[in-house]
Amino acid sequence: MQGKKEISIIVPIYNVEKYLGQCIQSVLDQTFSDFELILIDDGSTDSSLEICDKYANKDSRIRVIHKENKGLAAARNTGLNLCEGRYICFLDSDDYLEKDYLEYLYRKIENSNYDFVSCTANFVDEDGKFIKRNDYGVNEFEINKDNVFDIYMKSNIIEDVVWNKIYKKEVFKDLRYVEGLIYEDSEMIIRLLKRIKKALFTKAYKYNYRIRKGSILNYQDSNMENKKFHIKKIDLLMVYELILRELKGTKYENGYIRQILFTCSKLWSDSRFSTTEEKKKSRKVIKKYYKNYKKYLFHRGIFSLKEKCYIILNIYIGDILFQGKD
Repeated sequence: MQGKKEISIIVPIYNVEKYLGQCIQSVLDQTFSDFELILIDDGSTDSSLEICDKYANKDSRIRVIHKENKGLAAARNTGLNLCEGRYICFLDSDDYLEKDYLEYLYRKIENSNYDFVSCTANFVDEDGKFIKRNDYGVNEFEINKDNVFDIYMKSNIIEDVVWNKIYKKEVFKDLRYVEGLIYEDSEMIIRLLKRIKKALFTKAYKYNYRIRKGSILNYQDSNMENKKFHIKKIDLLMVYELILRELKGTKYENGYIRQILFTCSKLWSDSRFSTTEEKKKSRKVIKKYYKNYKKYLFHRGIFSLKEKCYIILNIYIGDILFQGKD
């Protein structure tokens, strides 16, 4: 690679041979060319690594890192440790970019005081066919350290994903993912928002996010397959607890206490659809979180009487949570 580039694009990869070519090509086709593309193969068992190497042999801006499978968070951390650009972008390996994605975001953040700039996503199906897009009703919207959490908690303008944004590299100077979790972006975004001074959100649809059937992250998809329980969804409780620690003592603390207890209730019910072994393992974890936080059900102003009854009955009725059977 000849010299440092303006933008580092970090792409974690695991068994996405069907979509990877389109992903990489969408970067190479950018109208902005001063970038390095860091492809982190996270122990793929399909032809993903060969596809990476094929593109790297044709373009010196591409770096391929092959590592043992440790998950998305670890792969992104690898990219953060290696990147050399002044700015950082994340791209998921089954997604793809509009041709002016980098140019658009670069022009917005260069010579500005923004810590990051965000665009908006088109949602497409497995074949790349348009499904929908979110309309937040504003073309551009600035946030700062004084209003960021009010906006994050009360609207959906700030999405808890890292992949539709460009960041100044300094934002991630001492910021790395907690490894081994899913829903890792939800926790990362909170820590990221705590350290920014100013950021810009735009309604430009420059990122194409692919919705794939059967994804364990696609928790609320209408497809019944995606509603079946998966033990990794228990990670959501740990993520909420990590966020709660970051927001301890703030007016947002009670909101995440609510999230933890409502999630305990829902996961307890959903685990009925799991295997016997998964059910036993997952309920042991849910039981621990419920015990730790159930006292807040009786704190004034956190839950309504109806909500308290819903959570308690949902957990106790039918399965009886605490009978010492685990």
